[in-house]
Amino acid sequence: MFPDLSIWRHPAIDRLEIIHVGRHRYRVPPHIHTSMAIIWNVHGVSQVACRGINVVLNKGQSCVVSPNEIISGGFLNGDYSQYLQINIPDTLFGGRAENILFSVKTLQSDESSDIIPGLIRTLTESSTEQEAFASAQTMLEEITAAKGNWVRKKLDRSISKASRHILSSYSDTIDVKSMSEQLDLNDRYFIKLFKKAMGTTPHQFQMAVRVERARILLGASLSLSDIAVATGFSDQSHLIRCFKRQYGVPPGLFRQSIGAAGEAFDSSRFAALH
Repeated sequence: MFPDLSIWRHPAIDRLEIIHVGRHRYRVPPHIHTSMAIIWNVHGVSQVACRGINVVLNKGQSCVVSPNEIISGGFLNGDYSQYLQINIPDTLFGGRAENILFSVKTLQSDESSDIIPGLIRTLTESSTEQEAFASAQTMLEEITAAKGNWVRKKLDRSISKASRHILSSYSDTIDVKSMSEQLDLNDRYFIKLFKKAMGTTPHQFQMAVRVERARILLGASLSLSDIAVATGFSDQSHLIRCFKRQYGVPPGLFRQSIGAAGEAFDSSRFAALH
């Protein structure tokens, strides 16, 4: 059964959102977030897997995942898990989030409680992008300075170039052979190299990006059919199948969890988490 889900999105800043996942025993299949993701585990034991890195989060611990990484995880053990995820777009870091030198960084309970509550308050209370930018910049500096456990995995230049191309052209048909030739690589070797680096094939990476873009568009007043066309799916049914495979629920049900535009962040729910 999919967990209790509540999603708050900033009314003025695209892709700035806070997702509260209530008590659950759910495992999320591989997916992608095009924003920096801060995952704060507030109950039970959860796991985050990214590019062969497996991070176990006990109660109170958090991890930071760089933008555009394929991740999976969720409930690991205990009676149930509960977590809060803050997705912060790269625009609020002045482009610096793409250049940070880690795929995953784990923060201990004391570090998490020092950084995350203040970050949530300033982000949810910011009325302009300038205010949110200042908050994100401060948070990035605090995370960088925090002791935490770093796991660094630098991408091969050719794979980095290929992933950027897919991210910018996700709705187009990808010609792997043509892409590999441009990188001066054999197509089979290119796929193998890409999968080893990213944890998924180029095609699977593209589908994950399409689902993520569709997930973001669910907050707009667009029909599922229009979202499918905009994100490169063959039709609405194709979108629903891929979305449900990644998130366990159809996009229509996911959409119901998103707060109304301009709705204030539910601070009472947040206060109960710490």
